[in-house]
Amino acid sequence: MSDCLFFNHYAADPYFNMAFDEWMLGCALAAPGAMMLRLYTWRVGTITFGVNQREDTALDFSKTGDTPVIRRITGGRAVYHDISELTYSIVVNPFRRDREKLAGSVSTTYRAIAEALRGFLGELGLASELVARSSPENAHPHVFHKAPCFESVARNELVSGGEKIVASAQRQVKGVILQHGSIKLTGLASHPALNGIDTDEAAPPQVLTKERFDDLASRFPGAVGSGLGVTFTAAEVSGDCVKAVNTLAQAVSGNSLLRRDIVKQTSLPNGL
Repeated sequence: MSDCLFFNHYAADPYFNMAFDEWMLGCALAAPGAMMLRLYTWRVGTITFGVNQREDTALDFSKTGDTPVIRRITGGRAVYHDISELTYSIVVNPFRRDREKLAGSVSTTYRAIAEALRGFLGELGLASELVARSSPENAHPHVFHKAPCFESVARNELVSGGEKIVASAQRQVKGVILQHGSIKLTGLASHPALNGIDTDEAAPPQVLTKERFDDLASRFPGAVGSGLGVTFTAAEVSGDCVKAVNTLAQAVSGNSLLRRDIVKQTSLPNGL
């Protein structure tokens, strides 16, 4: 059975999206060498913000309206995930010799994953490059606590045509890595609850059709796998796994601003 698994979810519930990523991390904690990749979109526009951000400054809650707001288990800053966005996640338990490329510092793993994502963008005809140095304003506490993620560029992030096209966030638990991020193929959509984005200049969200998503999902695991030197296999989850994810999604939706603990899963996909 492959230990490099690929999942995809189109127009999924926001709480399910965050719960599934957490669940993958919990699974990988129990399985040395495991690697899981996921591609998904959002049923409704959603704001997520980093585990270490102050909720009172990460966004303006008086302007969120009906938009769901969720605290991620990863770092980084606030992001508006609109319905045109493509979102990825990858989980790696690197404790095996052939996973050494994704072991080590946050910077090292960011770069390896960014290079793999760059290959995927290249397949779509989008030229991109890795940023060699973070924007000077990134070092200012105001940026971390108040600025949206797409307002500035950090080292090893991807830009295309001078604009940030991928924003990622990471969490490492006992050396096991979860990284997920936004891929803005059609431009940056705005939300009034996030400061710093010019609403007049931001692109309006465009629905990512199921047909387009299926095409992207068919390309994504091969391109990313090639960049990481692995082969991903499409995965099915058991009923017990679905139950575990849904239970976690209920917990996330019940208190979406909570800093959640990572729980090791005992029910693994496909006997991983």
